[in-house]
Amino acid sequence: MYISKQVSRDDSKKLEELRAKAGIKKSFIEDKVKALLKKIKSFKTPKDMSNDEVRFAVKESKIWEKKLDDIISEQQKYYEECVPFDDLDEAKEQVRAIIESLEDAISDKVSLLCVEDDERGLSCRAENRSKDTLVFPAVFRGD
Repeated sequence: MYISKQVSRDDSKKLEELRAKAGIKKSFIEDKVKALLKKIKSFKTPKDMSNDEVRFAVKESKIWEKKLDDIISEQQKYYEECVPFDDLDEAKEQVRAIIESLEDAISDKVSLLCVEDDERGLSCRAENRSKDTLVFPAVFRGD
């Protein structure tokens, strides 16, 4: 009997540690989302930007998308950590909602930047393929 009580105490302690870790991960995700949203909202509307500002914002938008992918992978890890707990459904829903708001903000800003990029003819999102199409002459052998 003593062993089974000890095991259950150890299990409950581990579960509480897992719950605490899940709470910490949730707060980290929320902080990252808030920081990225703040950075995105710090940019002016594309109509009010100069050409250089549009170019810079388009380059930054690629970084935003990479950070969003990182946040989504952290969300998936958080969901995996929440599996043993049935009462964390509301917390998972909150995380999903703030990440969706971030996705919406990024897609809205990127679409506005792309429209402005097309209207001004800046072609910032077009990949530079000049290296692939440039043909170099044969190497001179000295003959």
